[in-house]
Amino acid sequence: MISDQTNGLGPGFVKGDYHMFQRKPTEEVVKEDTAVWECSSDECKGWMRANFSSHSEGSPTCPICGSKMDEGTRLLEVIPNPRKF
Repeated sequence: MISDQTNGLGPGFVKGDYHMFQRKPTEEVVKEDTAVWECSSDECKGWMRANFSSHSEGSPTCPICGSKMDEGTRLLEVIPNPRKF
């Protein structure tokens, strides 16, 4: 027989402790226009955040197809990058 006091959760759990299994409220996702490198090839969809690129001069080459990459912007979630290349 399951006791009313444990809610069927087993020993150590008392009625009202169910809240510890509920999901916490999610934080709002902050998005902003972010500088990116986009592959110039029409057949390739490669892109990368500019602040995660280790390339310093000119445009980098696409790591997927090897084509030239162009500067662009995208609305992306904010991800801090403390490491500067």
